Amino acid sequence: MLTVVKRSFVLALLLALALSACSGLAGEPRIVSTLVPTAEAVVVQDVGYPETAPNLALGIQIFSQRCTDCHGQTGQGDGRLIGTGEGQIAIVPRDLTDGTAAAELTPLDYFTTITDGRIDTFMPPWKEALNEQQRWAVALYAYALQYTPEQIALGETVAQAQAIALDDLPPQAELVGLTDSELLAQVAPQAASLSPEDQLALAAYVRTRTVEFPEMIGHGLALAAESTEAAPVTLAAGTISGQVTHGTAGGSVPDDLTVTLHIFDSTFAEETLETTLDADGRYAFENVDISADKRYVITARYDERVYGTDFVAGDPANPALDLPLTLYDVTSDSSAIEIGAMVEQISVSGDSIQVAQVVSFSNTSDRLYSTDQALGPDQFASVQLVLPEGASLLGFDDEQRYVLAEDGRTVYDTVPVVPGDGHIMHVLYELPYSGSLELPQTLGYALSGQAQLLVSPVSIAISGPAFTATGQQAMGSNNYATFTATGPLPAGTDFGVTVSGQPQTQTATDAATVPTETLVPLLLFAAGITILGVGAFMFVRDRRRPAPETNLMDALVRQIAELDELHASGQLDDAAYEKRRASLKARLVEVMDQD
Repeated sequence: MLTVVKRSFVLALLLALALSACSGLAGEPRIVSTLVPTAEAVVVQDVGYPETAPNLALGIQIFSQRCTDCHGQTGQGDGRLIGTGEGQIAIVPRDLTDGTAAAELTPLDYFTTITDGRIDTFMPPWKEALNEQQRWAVALYAYALQYTPEQIALGETVAQAQAIALDDLPPQAELVGLTDSELLAQVAPQAASLSPEDQLALAAYVRTRTVEFPEMIGHGLALAAESTEAAPVTLAAGTISGQVTHGTAGGSVPDDLTVTLHIFDSTFAEETLETTLDADGRYAFENVDISADKRYVITARYDERVYGTDFVAGDPANPALDLPLTLYDVTSDSSAIEIGAMVEQISVSGDSIQVAQVVSFSNTSDRLYSTDQALGPDQFASVQLVLPEGASLLGFDDEQRYVLAEDGRTVYDTVPVVPGDGHIMHVLYELPYSGSLELPQTLGYALSGQAQLLVSPVSIAISGPAFTATGQQAMGSNNYATFTATGPLPAGTDFGVTVSGQPQTQTATDAATVPTETLVPLLLFAAGITILGVGAFMFVRDRRRPAPETNLMDALVRQIAELDELHASGQLDDAAYEKRRASLKARLVEVMDQD
């Protein structure tokens, strides 16, 4: 995956975990912090159910490394990232040890949530970071957190007393889709006459017969810690090579182009090597130590931008890495940019109005879109959005990706737009409101797709020349009046609206506004927009090697967790940690705290 660094290399690395997914648009790589757990990865074909008994030893290892910052060491939802303090997440995860809450759930429900995430609770999707076998392992471990060793022992006693044979259980494909009560009804119908306590204990015991390493239940974290101490690091001498090409018609790769290999270990310590291209435009680094605990990336500076590949984890079993790199000429012609989709949420509450706008851009040319307007070292203006007069911008750090112009209204994106790729930008702002307000807006770029307004509460009236009322739409527990404008519409089209009316008392399904902590992900969900997270650099992707996509807020949760993990383990000093945390706060936490 190809990238363009918009700052100096070292600074971009320092900002890696500071940037939230609010700035993670198409044009940037997947999140580096989503590292594969230390358990040996097993390549398996996704079939939708476990083909063998899920391994709880693997499950607890993954849980302890990837889940405890939010779910807590014991799964009770008391992780260090959860709370109402500075830099914390206010949404408390469900207590996984609560058997009552889990009574109507199945292991398949857990697996689905782990795979796809939950947009409303900040649960990130793990389908790209963990293979199916790993997801089933951690799903069954999390499901089994509702059981205790004492309960399992009682269940074994009950099974013996009732002469319940458990040698012929249903296949895994069926087991994972059963609640505990459904499981008992199928394998031990006589359990219906038992007390509720004995039924729960028996169900716990039966589940232990469906997994490997059931002894992990109840005290697996301690066992996992013992089993993962001092894992040996395997090295292999390998080659990192690739073809450098030019993606713009008529463009050519400079003969004297310098290619740099950056190697980062788990503490983000960096080693660099440089080389030049051969006559065929290829580079090669020979005899490179390839290790599973290191990440490798190639960069090259061209036309005042630094391009690079995605980060690749080392695999000693396959020590030859092919990392192709594509360069582009730069254009500042805004006619190359189109708006493929736009969604805007307008919320009126009391004497203020809050507007969140998410815009998906595309570059129809074969050149990288980036203007010559310098906004900082190696930082140039790209696409932009203009706020109404008197608007107060919320949630962005003007020293990072987005730059607010001196006029206080123009928000510049500093990430270039790649030819043929999508690129998402969002702004969140508010204005005073006293019953009626003009929100002037002019399309800065041609609209090729559809724009949608979501208005809450539905008692608020909207009028504008470009928009047509299209009914109501439910999102979460809220109802929204919807308005739609459909392209093609040229740049310069009047996109302004007039907002009028007062909020009225809402019902439970007609709430006044989306909570700010779920505002942007809901907007993206409504628009059908998916975006990428932020890697260790701000890069432009190679279209030939698309990176897995991840949800906006899911990406940020993982970035926060990884940042705190690095700091807690002493791998990140206080100054760098505080700087990155402050930036994350500016990107998301402050937005969450606005409500």
